[in-house]
Amino acid sequence: MVPDHPMHSQASSILEVFRKLSQNSDYLSQPPAETNGRHRHLTAPEAIAGALLEAGIWSEAGRMGPARWGHRATLLINGKVLITGFYSKIAKIYDPASSEFRLVGAMVHQHGVYSTATRLNDGRVLIVGGSDAPSSVEIFDPESEQFAEVCNLRFPRSAHSATLMADGRVLVAGGEVGPRNAGSAYAEVFDPKTAWFKTVGAMVERRKSHGAVLLLDGRVLLVGGGPIRPDGKPGDLRTAELFHPVSGGFEATGRMNSPHENLWCTEPHVLDDGRVLIVGGASARCGELYDPLSGRFSQTGRLLTSRSAATAAKLPDGRVLVCGGYSISENGVAATMDTSEFYDPVSNDFSPAASMREGRQQHTMTILPGGRVLVTGGWDSAAARDLASAEELWCAPAEVGELVN
Repeated sequence: MVPDHPMHSQASSILEVFRKLSQNSDYLSQPPAETNGRHRHLTAPEAIAGALLEAGIWSEAGRMGPARWGHRATLLINGKVLITGFYSKIAKIYDPASSEFRLVGAMVHQHGVYSTATRLNDGRVLIVGGSDAPSSVEIFDPESEQFAEVCNLRFPRSAHSATLMADGRVLVAGGEVGPRNAGSAYAEVFDPKTAWFKTVGAMVERRKSHGAVLLLDGRVLLVGGGPIRPDGKPGDLRTAELFHPVSGGFEATGRMNSPHENLWCTEPHVLDDGRVLIVGGASARCGELYDPLSGRFSQTGRLLTSRSAATAAKLPDGRVLVCGGYSISENGVAATMDTSEFYDPVSNDFSPAASMREGRQQHTMTILPGGRVLVTGGWDSAAARDLASAEELWCAPAEVGELVN
């Protein structure tokens, strides 16, 4: 028997959609939907779009323009998504209601790749560093849709981490420094009340392109990355450390079982039970779970495909969706992937998800209100081009009879 392939299930889902559309008139003529006090029936395109979303198939969203990778997508309080970064001052907002992108005010700086964009508790977005503006910091105001410059970083950086802490401050740690692009051990904290950075204790390890996540107890976990030493030699990608917001210091914690690099893209995620899932890395086929109570890492099930520069996001039902990235073939060629997979914390294993419409690496993934997933941009090594496209996947139960916005 030929084993099932992810594309087989996607094709079956598409066929099931059109079977329903052809055999069940309810898909084309739903009970009247109320719009501004008036009732109307769904049009055929609306019914088809809803059926495709329900079937769990990636659908095309608006074109982002300009093409970009190594950028940031930040979910705003109003449910829209702010797109920043890459080699342009152009910023855009994605509106899930219309599935379209539109311009907002120009950024103060061209940040290049590997900046960070962190939503503050008051709804503004803090943009920090990047390859083209490693010392620059600016804030986006969602009400005016304008950017404003604030104080500079104390230490220039890109490919760093920026983590919103429980007290509203932001921990900015690590990143690339110097002519050899070595990892940095410098860290600083931004206070929105003073709009100023304060230096904190040095990290245990130099890190860049690492992962950082706020734990349920208020500490910050920093893992893996690319801790390149000043002498040009690689560091140890299995290490991890914790930041204590009260003392302002770092301490080493458990050691991962495999090296995990490029976690700037594939961010760690806190599961519902408080443990942290880490996936990603060209040679890391298994995921890792960090237990904050014991301070230890344990391996999870094997990914269907080893992948680096992928994205990961936690879904409303507790699963984690992992999309795209690149894998290294036996002859050493890095190939961009369009495949996706789910991690289920109950079974502790990975399973296939629908493949994206395009292969992507160093793209973004955002969970929208209601369970839709948005991916934007990225790099396609097969076509050797930056991507301006975006696509959506529905990962929560949806009533196809509802008006599709």
